[in-house]
Amino acid sequence: MTEEADPSDIFATLDDEYARDILVATKTDRMSAKELSEECDMSRPTVSRRVTRLVEQGLLVLMLRKGSI
Repeated sequence: MTEEADPSDIFATLDDEYARDILVATKTDRMSAKELSEECDMSRPTVSRRVTRLVEQGLLVLMLRKGSI
């Protein structure tokens, strides 16, 4: 996140059930997109869109696994 997120955008994201499910699922454990997809019962594209939004707003930190690139 390079600039401060707009509070109304953050509230809109938190109003999204998928985004909330991702935040709950990743509260204690790091999870891959595949794991989030299975745990939260959503498609990987949906996971990707929500994770991108959460990261952009500073609500989630993206961590890459060794050898994932």
